[in-house]
Amino acid sequence: MTKSMLAITALCISTITPALAQSTAPSPSTTPTPPAVTQAPTTGTPVASGEFLQQQNPREWRASKLIGSSVQGPDNARIGDINDVVLDANGGINAVVLGVGGILGVGEKEVAVPFKSISVIPTASGDKIDKITVSYTKDQLANAPVYKWYAAAPVVDKRSDLRQ
Repeated sequence: MTKSMLAITALCISTITPALAQSTAPSPSTTPTPPAVTQAPTTGTPVASGEFLQQQNPREWRASKLIGSSVQGPDNARIGDINDVVLDANGGINAVVLGVGGILGVGEKEVAVPFKSISVIPTASGDKIDKITVSYTKDQLANAPVYKWYAAAPVVDKRSDLRQ
């Protein structure tokens, strides 16, 4: 039994040794060049080859931190919460949907305001949101039109018309 174990071990070592002796570095002609890190032209966020973001910019905010945040009006009175963020086809933020009016979400309506109309004020450390303000008053938002979410037209099954 011991002799057969030694023979198997020797066989395994003899087959692995040539593989370990080979160079693991690829030849210079096949060595991939790592992407150069550059600065994004608009945000200053470091990117690799203009495709991959590498770090959050201090002037960028995560949507998950915006959604649910309280919004204050020009008089610092609470006027609602951010319910959602609407993106355009190019990835830019088109609007922020505010839930205004009502109590604890009951009776509130959704009003969309342009993203550029909100001011996000960070805490002293700069890593969290201290407050979000808009220049609209509570009355202006109460009188604003309700934001209507896109709903695709229902698909009509033409086959059902043929059976009649």
